[in-house]
Amino acid sequence: MDYVDTSTVYPARTVTGFSSMFTGAPPRVHGMSSNFVPSLRVKCESIFDALQAGGLTGKLVGIAHLVDAFGETDVETVTAVTNNDAIDDALTARARARARAMVQRDDPDLLILQLLSVDQTGHARGSYNSEYLAKIEESDRHIERCLSWCDSIGCLEGATVLITAGHGQGIGIGGHGHMSPSERYVPCIMWGEGVELQGCVDDPKSVMDVTATIAYYLGVEPPAQSVGQVLGVPDTDELSRPVAVIVPAFNEAENLPTTLARIPRQQRPDLRVIVVDDGSTDGTAEIAHRHGADVVVSH
Repeated sequence: MDYVDTSTVYPARTVTGFSSMFTGAPPRVHGMSSNFVPSLRVKCESIFDALQAGGLTGKLVGIAHLVDAFGETDVETVTAVTNNDAIDDALTARARARARAMVQRDDPDLLILQLLSVDQTGHARGSYNSEYLAKIEESDRHIERCLSWCDSIGCLEGATVLITAGHGQGIGIGGHGHMSPSERYVPCIMWGEGVELQGCVDDPKSVMDVTATIAYYLGVEPPAQSVGQVLGVPDTDELSRPVAVIVPAFNEAENLPTTLARIPRQQRPDLRVIVVDDGSTDGTAEIAHRHGADVVVSH
């Protein structure tokens, strides 16, 4: 299953995208807006919290300063000062060790591997450089070798594999955040147990869908702030229900028009806005009706 219209979040930086990927929340909710988070962590629940609540475990193998946002999660790290040509080998070696543990001790339920060499090459060379393209192909080979090795020891039996990226690489060299198409859209590929769809899907998706997808396949409730969709299955009534935005209001006639105007109705044609009028005396209900909301009068 290949999703060809999957976008990152703004700003398109590794920690920002990575945090949205595993909380299912936008940056303004999880609080990670840059790569400089040595003493911070995500400010909402992550997929690791959801797994723990469901009695499952998750392991993360990544680069030290890029996974700090997940705090005390069971993380194995490789220092980012490792030579760029050797860093992905070091990361996949850690992942293989975790995969062996998964077979031997039925642990973990979720294994996340973060590769870095393509990212660092893009920063140093830019996306038009042949070395960047070569690193993408090399990264593909790392993934192939890692999955082949996992398959050889029985790791892929009954497993679901999801491959994606936190962000792309902009046309320039250095930082991120300008959201050009090459930076914003990333590959997202799914394979294995429970993946019902085949071929390519060009409906818009987001890296925030990763958390909801992991939770669904592992049978746990997603984090409370997750807003993503489940990937790899058909859009059904159960998974794509209409969305309701509930706005409690008491004497908010002055503020309500601005609040209602900020609700992105154009993104969801099935979105319903409901204002609960808590006995207002300033015409709140009338204002809500005038701006297209359904009104429930509670007093």
